[in-house]
Amino acid sequence: GRFSHLFKEITGRSPKQHLTHLRVEKAVVMLIHTANSFSEIANSVGISDPNYFTRIIKKHTGKTPGEYRKRKGT
Repeated sequence: GRFSHLFKEITGRSPKQHLTHLRVEKAVVMLIHTANSFSEIANSVGISDPNYFTRIIKKHTGKTPGEYRKRKGT
């Protein structure tokens, strides 16, 4: 309780929100710079469900993993 309160006070995010943000950032970098499958990237950032991975990326960035992958080719 106290940790979460202090963490949010300092960062502006709950610990869970911060962890999700870090996972999304790392996943986007991997989508752009690797040829790993969506499932491999999801697993490497700690998300075991590829469908949830797609939803969370879209929710936090406004783009799907596929849109980031297309960007890799440009």
